[in-house]
Amino acid sequence: MLQLELLEKINKVKKYMAHDNKGSFYIVGWIPYNNLEELLPKLEKEGVEYIVKNHDEVASTPPTKLKNNRIIKPFESIVKMYGTPNYTEMDPTFFVAITAFLMFGFMFGDVGQGFVISLIGLILMKKESSLGPILTAGGISSIIFGFLYGSIFGNEDIIKGLVPSPMDNIQNMLIFGIGSGALLIIIAMIFNIKNGLKNKDISRALFDKNGLAGLIFYSIILVLIVGFLLNGKMILSLTLSLILIIVPLILILFKEKIENVISKNKNKENVSIVEKIFEVIEMIISMASNTISFVRLAAFAINHVGLCMAVYILSDMFGGAGSIAVDIIGNIIVIALEGLIVAIQVLRLEYYELFSRFYSGDGKEYVPIEDEK
Repeated sequence: MLQLELLEKINKVKKYMAHDNKGSFYIVGWIPYNNLEELLPKLEKEGVEYIVKNHDEVASTPPTKLKNNRIIKPFESIVKMYGTPNYTEMDPTFFVAITAFLMFGFMFGDVGQGFVISLIGLILMKKESSLGPILTAGGISSIIFGFLYGSIFGNEDIIKGLVPSPMDNIQNMLIFGIGSGALLIIIAMIFNIKNGLKNKDISRALFDKNGLAGLIFYSIILVLIVGFLLNGKMILSLTLSLILIIVPLILILFKEKIENVISKNKNKENVSIVEKIFEVIEMIISMASNTISFVRLAAFAINHVGLCMAVYILSDMFGGAGSIAVDIIGNIIVIALEGLIVAIQVLRLEYYELFSRFYSGDGKEYVPIEDEK
């Protein structure tokens, strides 16, 4: 049996090998640095000649091996749906785990319904479904925010919430949603700067619309708007405000020219100034729409309360067993329908509002030969 297993492994490896007329066999591949020390003595023992090169010594791009702990690892599936991080960019799994966890609970805060979602997640985990841990985490988040809102199966009279119900606090919920979005967009821009510096792409890190110039422009606009809303007047002088706004825009506008000067590249084609102006206008509109898009965090939290209220209003129209049946069926519909819609909204915010600013996802995942099918 052991001999058959060995022959099977040899046969699997053979399809990755080449040989010459002298009967020598060659194989080229990637191996994690931590496994290299374990492999080399085995090669030397068998008299196998080898050459070890780092990723910066070869033309091909190394595959990516994600390293996340058992709590964060399930969220890799969300990241991989967008794309695997390439070797030179940060792995956003931890960021997704935190933000997706909080956003789902914020929009679907309910102790009872969250418990049901967690229970379904645990059942799927026992069946070794990759969706199980994510559903369990979403249910836990829903339970936490359910205690904050004071909601159990849509009923807000059983326990007292630690914060006002979304329906009773609509204005502040909307403001909090937009404010949270602005903060997450700033974090995404910081990630883009980090990726730019890691790749030694100074233009991307400093002059890109999601680089330092874009970050300064976006932050100044936010500061001016918030300051005006709180104080009823500009907190910075008009001259200083214009300088802080116009200078980053100029850097973004002439990004390619600056990049050519830095790289001393005189043959690179430049985009026309008119097209660049339209790109800057599109950038400004995009920043505004992306920020406002996070208002859906509050909208769906309010919508959840409204749907549950509708269920109980309909339930009151029936009596006895009919009322109980409406309560059960209504909650099942809310869990299935709104839970799915909220999950989709979480993915939309992650992918379109955040990932698009710093993450390319064009890498290839590292898969050892022994794991390949």
